Amino acid sequence: MSQGQQGLQAFSFPVLKPKDLVESMQSLVVPPLTMDDLRAPSPMVVERVYRQFVMLLMGVTDQELGITLPKAAKDFEYPQLHELSVPSVNLMRYL
Repeated sequence: MSQGQQGLQAFSFPVLKPKDLVESMQSLVVPPLTMDDLRAPSPMVVERVYRQFVMLLMGVTDQELGITLPKAAKDFEYPQLHELSVPSVNLMRYL
């Protein structure tokens, strides 16, 4: 085994049991994750967790992530179709 391969095997992230993961996330995610959220996460739960991680780790504010449609949106034929997608796209820019 080469030295490069040995270095890769020297460190691994801890594998947490679901209960431990939920407990660890209580201080990071508001409202806290539940076991049900972990077993069958909905798109809303996943987005909430990602949003809070981006805010915590990258120093982005909720206002920056929640930026609504730009002024140019008034020119869209149906701007209401984009009201929910724009904040999601803003979040994806940071991931």
